[in-house]
Amino acid sequence: YSVVPGHEYSFDGRTFTVDGMRPGDFDRMLSELVTIERLPLRGIVQLWALDPDQDRSLVSAATLHLVQALARMTLPAPSRTCSVTVSPVSCRRRIRWGPARTARSRPAAAA
Repeated sequence: YSVVPGHEYSFDGRTFTVDGMRPGDFDRMLSELVTIERLPLRGIVQLWALDPDQDRSLVSAATLHLVQALARMTLPAPSRTCSVTVSPVSCRRRIRWGPARTARSRPAAAA
């Protein structure tokens, strides 16, 4: 499956379109994906930062909302999330790594 940025949430059976600024789009996408596949969600690769024309604030917000949506889900096993960038991580881009490291190191909340 792939996920592309857009203004309205949609799913055509193979591609999800989400608004990176709306956290609810990520909750909905993950919920639908888990329902469709019924498999363990082992990993997600965030590639939006590879597009040099992509708005950096959108990429950062989308990455944050994705990690938050994953944290809200009840999964049988933790999934890995990787954010890929074009160049080495600069000081400006390190802002994205702080929340990712925190999400990885925080234990799941007790239900």
